[in-house]
Amino acid sequence: MAENSIIKGILINVKDRKIEEVEFENSLKGVYEKLGCDCVTTVPYPFDEKHEIIVDDESLLKPLQNFFTFNPEDIEESYCGNGLIVSWDDDGNWQSHNLNPEEVLRRLSFLRYYRTSEGVVSVILKENF
Repeated sequence: MAENSIIKGILINVKDRKIEEVEFENSLKGVYEKLGCDCVTTVPYPFDEKHEIIVDDESLLKPLQNFFTFNPEDIEESYCGNGLIVSWDDDGNWQSHNLNPEEVLRRLSFLRYYRTSEGVVSVILKENF
């Protein structure tokens, strides 16, 4: 990771149910500031093997639990809290994404889960277009 360089990512904002292209410092501090957290993990972006989603690793511990997914049929593939999509180079360092934000939004769904007497029910707040 080149210290203090600025890169572009796609921020998935679950509270406002939108995405936006953002610039941030290419460091853990920059990611923490952009996601509003202090512990992250990464998950693969399902449609491009050179991109990943950085997510708040402690988001399930927070009071507001909105989720996003690229596969609303599978609870295992939904993520709590905001996400930040970036690419990575051959050495595994984060770098600017090269995705079309409109295509990302088209594939994305925002949802919430509710516990009922029958089990857990998911409610899609914004479906894929």
